[in-house]
Amino acid sequence: MGNNSHVSCLPKLVGAAIVADSIGWSRKHVYEMAQKGQLPHYRFQGSVRFDPKEIAEWLESHKIAA
Repeated sequence: MGNNSHVSCLPKLVGAAIVADSIGWSRKHVYEMAQKGQLPHYRFQGSVRFDPKEIAEWLESHKIAA
């Protein structure tokens, strides 16, 4: 099989349902934001996936100071 230690450096990607649930949006809205290029994402043969770390960074960059 080989050594799988290199896999640990890859991000664990999640689907739109997890992102939507985490942010409090609908899945449709998450997909729309990704399609418009407003939300960082990856596209693989019709699948859309998100890196939770990138989503957290995106959210932080959109934070409005009180």
